[in-house]
Amino acid sequence: MSENVIETWGTGHRAFEASNGTQFVELNGDGPDSITQTVTVLPGQQYRWSVDHQGRVDTDTIEVIVNGKSQGRFTAQPGTWSTHTGVVAVDAAQATITIRALDAGSLGNLVDNVRFIRID
Repeated sequence: MSENVIETWGTGHRAFEASNGTQFVELNGDGPDSITQTVTVLPGQQYRWSVDHQGRVDTDTIEVIVNGKSQGRFTAQPGTWSTHTGVVAVDAAQATITIRALDAGSLGNLVDNVRFIRID
């Protein structure tokens, strides 16, 4: 059961380095959780989303959801960052991006460098 705990780690914490910048999050702070952000976009455009993902102890799995529609489930191993990407068409003036941990337990799903960029 999730207790809505998302840990923010600084690069070097527990020997993990951020994939970009100096901070990243662990979505399994106290069980599987999710992180969501709503961004302003241009309706009728296509956007490329990407997220860097790393397992903490084992293979970990996340699901990426844009405007309520799953973009897929993605796994990553510990020790190296994997980048997952996709393209989505947006019909409204806002897009909501959710990254949801799918693993039980309190160790896993490190996430960094989430991007949502309009394709010209």
